[in-house]
Amino acid sequence: MKGIALEGGSSKGAYHLGVLKALFERGYKFKGVVGTSIGAFNAAMIAQGDFDICYNMWKNMQPETLFNVDNQFMENLIDKNIDRSMLEYASEEAKNVIRNKGIDTAKLRKILDTYIDEDKIRKSDIDFGLVTVEFDGLKPIPVEIFKEDIPKGKIKDYIMASANLPVFKSEDIDGKMFIDGGFYDNCPLRLLESKGYDDLIAVRVSPNRKLREPINESTKFIEIKPSEPLGRGLIFSNETIRINMLRGYFDRIKKIEGLKGEKYYITGITDDEFMKRLISYPNEKILPYAESRGVVGKDPKRILFEDLIPETAEALKMGKESTYQEIFIGLLEEIAESKKIKKFKIYSLDEFISCINNAEDEDSTNSKLLELKKTALRLAKPIEKVTPITFKESILKEFEESMLDDIGYHFSQLENYEKCEDKDDDDWD
Repeated sequence: MKGIALEGGSSKGAYHLGVLKALFERGYKFKGVVGTSIGAFNAAMIAQGDFDICYNMWKNMQPETLFNVDNQFMENLIDKNIDRSMLEYASEEAKNVIRNKGIDTAKLRKILDTYIDEDKIRKSDIDFGLVTVEFDGLKPIPVEIFKEDIPKGKIKDYIMASANLPVFKSEDIDGKMFIDGGFYDNCPLRLLESKGYDDLIAVRVSPNRKLREPINESTKFIEIKPSEPLGRGLIFSNETIRINMLRGYFDRIKKIEGLKGEKYYITGITDDEFMKRLISYPNEKILPYAESRGVVGKDPKRILFEDLIPETAEALKMGKESTYQEIFIGLLEEIAESKKIKKFKIYSLDEFISCINNAEDEDSTNSKLLELKKTALRLAKPIEKVTPITFKESILKEFEESMLDDIGYHFSQLENYEKCEDKDDDDWD
């Protein structure tokens, strides 16, 4: 049976919605959904059949939606625009937290009352479960529970319990105290496994945390995790939330459909084809590089594979397991990021190169960027096309003189996502 587990992470839960949107658009169906903390809330919304409502709630979320915090204060905090008024506001809010014995969760409770429908969850054909931790003051007791075992009328309480950070104002369930389920299992794959699920997806938002993987060797599972950090969990900036929703959407496509790149989304060519292009490069064009490095009496192809490419991989801090094409794409990504090339789009390799070529440098005096250009030239020059009828004559021309050129293009889907470029466009979904 197919199931999906949503990792806890406060505001980073926006990432779940992007991943889920991409899954649903491609016909993915599952019988069970579980989560911890914010993952429990999102899982409940999916179980009750209200993905679209949940998606739009996240898309329009503001800092003040969940906490008694001023939006402008949050924006200034994110921008590190700290002044006297900011410090006075923070000081007063800290006093309120102390007086209330924790951060007020009234708005969190209101969100649950507005969106969570216990009857719909219980009647749904989709299994729903969550993780929390009972704490009696002496030792924590993990609570891994499905909807049928949650007392009637208590599903909202258990979702709150799953997200009850120690800094929040304490609430009990029938006299029992609970804390955030992330202290035990922040991405509860094993909860699904305990109910017979054997085909699992883990949607991570904090991939540096250790994942409690399935116990059974026969259980299949994949991780979908952020290509870049999602930010601080308690910072509910609307801009960050929307970016993370987009990142989740494209990270899912990258994982399932095998796109290349770490920070961008690229349809590459086969590694065999890339190797042919490396091998086909004329020896006389490798020799100038060898001479500049003081390498003499060595076969040009050995220089290419033993000196030039390893040097580039080392500069990019790429592991020995990286393929030649991955090294090349990694280098392109470094340059693209320095030029602020749009990330949330699926590129063919030639289109990606063209975008880099046409973009202006943010800072032409940046020494790191200049060094990357030199490295790009070293890596790119040895690569030439072997099918001139289908492709242009080389991957790259001289960088400063439109060095980057086409590589062969297989245009991707999601043309409707072109409008995502303007983050203020409310119609991006």
